[in-house]
Amino acid sequence: MPSSAAVALFWVAVGVCALAQLALLHSFFLGPSRPSRETTATFRATETTWALVPALVLVVLLVFTWQAMHPASARRWQLIVPASTPVTPIAPTPAGPQP
Repeated sequence: MPSSAAVALFWVAVGVCALAQLALLHSFFLGPSRPSRETTATFRATETTWALVPALVLVVLLVFTWQAMHPASARRWQLIVPASTPVTPIAPTPAGPQP
């Protein structure tokens, strides 16, 4: 279990990253240099993708960071196989033509 200072620092980092991403998206969608209506749809889609990709990558990194800080809660996301499941070995077959 991480210390309360580490958890507090994590949430401060989440807040700062969220504000930075909101500022990035705000400047893209509502900024003074936003693209005019004459721009092509492909250009607009590409620019939108490049505005959203950093936000998605950041969310993934924050989730992995949280799981690294709290390994007990990360275990809930793992596939659990019951220990009582019997494992049947498969016999090897000979490597030649069968009669």
